[in-house]
Amino acid sequence: MNFLLEIHNVYFPQEKEATSIFEYISLAIQVLGFIAVIFTLLYASKQIKISKNIHEDTLSWNKKIATEEELSRKTSGEIRDRLLTIFEKYSEIGIVSIPLEIIEKEIAKDKKVKQDIHDYLNRFERIARGINFGIYNEEIIIDSSRYMINKVYVNYENYIQKRRNEVNPRAWCCFEELVNRNKLPRILVSK
Repeated sequence: MNFLLEIHNVYFPQEKEATSIFEYISLAIQVLGFIAVIFTLLYASKQIKISKNIHEDTLSWNKKIATEEELSRKTSGEIRDRLLTIFEKYSEIGIVSIPLEIIEKEIAKDKKVKQDIHDYLNRFERIARGINFGIYNEEIIIDSSRYMINKVYVNYENYIQKRRNEVNPRAWCCFEELVNRNKLPRILVSK
């Protein structure tokens, strides 16, 4: 009780004798209420941090699931097989550029080749954009598809440059950035 009296005297020095038991109880309740508010705020901040960590873990897990689902899609299988057959000589060598003249010759023979090349490159562009936007996990994609990503980009880089010069200077840029972050050595082949 002396403690409360001292606090009261510090804040209300002119009323030393005029204090009643009711005022002491009122002051004690206010102090306890203030302490309760502080503890409540500390507890709430701890719960928010826990919730944030759970959310981050869930987001990370969902990215991994989305990445695995994207990698397991077989939508480009037929296109890939058709392009591998058309450009078989370059496909078997490894990471080499297909000469632009060869690509243009095949497009002149069959207009569907151009659409197949675009669809194939667009798939990798979507994956790269998904990584950039945090939808896919880059480590998983690179771990499972690094060779394929590098090979496809290098195979068609002459065509990509032509499309950038003629149509869209930003064509397949995210795909190129992904390749540049995860390069593999090229195999040099004479034309």
